[in-house]
Amino acid sequence: SRGLGDVYKRQASIGVAMFPEHGNSFKELVMNADLAMLQAKAQGGNGFYYFDETLEAQRVRQEYNLINDLTTAIIHDQLVLHYQPKYNANLQRCGVEALIRWQHPKLGLLTPHRFIDLAEKSGLIVAIGHWVLEQACKQIQLWQTSDFPLVPIAINFSASQFEHDELFEVLDELLEKYQIDAKYLIIEVTETTAMRNVKLCVQKFERLRQIGLQIAIDDFGTGYSSFSYLKDLPIDELKIDKVFVSHLDGENKKDEIILASIINLASQLGLIVTAEGVETEQQAEILIRLGCHQMQGYYFAKPMPIEDLAHSKFDLQKV
Repeated sequence: SRGLGDVYKRQASIGVAMFPEHGNSFKELVMNADLAMLQAKAQGGNGFYYFDETLEAQRVRQEYNLINDLTTAIIHDQLVLHYQPKYNANLQRCGVEALIRWQHPKLGLLTPHRFIDLAEKSGLIVAIGHWVLEQACKQIQLWQTSDFPLVPIAINFSASQFEHDELFEVLDELLEKYQIDAKYLIIEVTETTAMRNVKLCVQKFERLRQIGLQIAIDDFGTGYSSFSYLKDLPIDELKIDKVFVSHLDGENKKDEIILASIINLASQLGLIVTAEGVETEQQAEILIRLGCHQMQGYYFAKPMPIEDLAHSKFDLQKV
């Protein structure tokens, strides 16, 4: 346990960004508040700092520098994949989601929120997406030739990557190169991406499934959230956004009713239902009781390097 001396050594640095003067979107406000927090730390910590225009100029410079660094990140092997396991109702691992990280030489390990938007702005997102796809194919090939349990790998496709003209050419090339079974690849597309052009989306989904890949709609509940379009999309899996899971505590029955309805309707449509953001044992128990097929979240495991995957707590329990 920590003594009082340890408590007093801890300092809080707070950055403040106000709506709408410091940003019109959630992402912009968080980014600007983060810059203000760094400024508070630079002034010695244990205080707060309001975002101002000097920090805006600083943010623009940081973005410019990061974009320049990002152009060489693939060449210099700075990008890595971490994997977050998914578990079924029997608490057996049934898949993993590949999540990109950037091992920046100066800034350390960066999570996607620090650079994916910049990759979109700069047009680098397609090249990065192709890199992720190839790394997943390599990993499936390794699993096919080892004793490690073979489970599907889910990959997040940006709108740009999903709509890119060379998507199927790249997929055919990688499947041929690594000689893997396409059923072990799951393509995750957000509702927003799917609804940008429903007709095109249906055509691409059908072609992806003809190749043998599985299709998942990600972040369900944050966009259109309509079963009227789900019935027309040739998909395999529905991933319920964590906003539906975060308040499950056994007391809030309204959240349970909403979740039960989603799970029941999706199941009747023949879809596998996965709940994201599961952080407590109680949430997992409620989801299992409601008939949810798969779960992922920090309760089970955080995203981790591939070498740590076999050592996640639920997998160790079964050894």
